[in-house]
Amino acid sequence: ITAYLMQRFTTRQLFQSSMIIFLAGTIVSAIATNFPVLLTGRLIQAAGAGIIMPLLMNVVLTIFPAEKRGSAMGMVGLAIIFAPAIGPTLTGYVLETFPWQAMFYGMIPFAVIV
Repeated sequence: ITAYLMQRFTTRQLFQSSMIIFLAGTIVSAIATNFPVLLTGRLIQAAGAGIIMPLLMNVVLTIFPAEKRGSAMGMVGLAIIFAPAIGPTLTGYVLETFPWQAMFYGMIPFAVIV
């Protein structure tokens, strides 16, 4: 689906719309009071994030010259590998200290800034 969208829209339009979708899912998840609403919010988040990940490689290929693409893709790969490595530890701390909704409320400012 992302490949089709990348042909129809500019990179900027696609990135902004996917971040808005991700933000909407984050807000729905943060205000969820039961599991079906939380699941709906997470599905909306996944729709936005599912567009961002393939788009990320396209942005790297577009922005960086050929001689710098390898290092740029390496940095992207490092971030992708680092997140699952540190995520569970950080999540465990946050969930022990704050209610589970804090995970989503904490993500909202980052999604707005991006």
